[in-house]
Amino acid sequence: MDEKQDRTFKIGQLLSGEADALSFDRVFAGEWEADGLSFSEIRFSGTVKDEAGILRLSGTAQCELTAPCARCLAPVRACHTEEVDGVVSTENASEDPLEEFFPVEGETIDLLAIAESALLPALPFRLLCREDCKGLCPVCGKDLNQGDCGCERKTVDVRLAGLADFFKE
Repeated sequence: MDEKQDRTFKIGQLLSGEADALSFDRVFAGEWEADGLSFSEIRFSGTVKDEAGILRLSGTAQCELTAPCARCLAPVRACHTEEVDGVVSTENASEDPLEEFFPVEGETIDLLAIAESALLPALPFRLLCREDCKGLCPVCGKDLNQGDCGCERKTVDVRLAGLADFFKE
């Protein structure tokens, strides 16, 4: 089976009226990277239903992200899930601009493209190893989650540094 065949889902039975609903459950292997986040598998499951002549796809797309923590750079793994819902159509555009539109090529839809379009724009901006991550020491670079390093980390706003000498007199 070629790569294009693996990512598509045949909906000919829905288009011909032989079936009212078809289910899918696919796992797509590959390498994706976006803004420092990476993942190697997309899981996409759901149904395509005929609702009074309108084909509606609904499902769940999932991926497990891997990235360095935004504060301490420790490796972080997190599961990301997005719900997918939209109209499957042979037309070029949906009448409702707020409605998600999934194009049909012949009698197939591209499940991987649909899953990617749901997941990629909704990826988290950054990942943290934990909510209270202390990060790295700006002086020596030690991971502060493993204990204090003892460095002097007094921060002075450089715009106001000249005023520090004014109060010494």
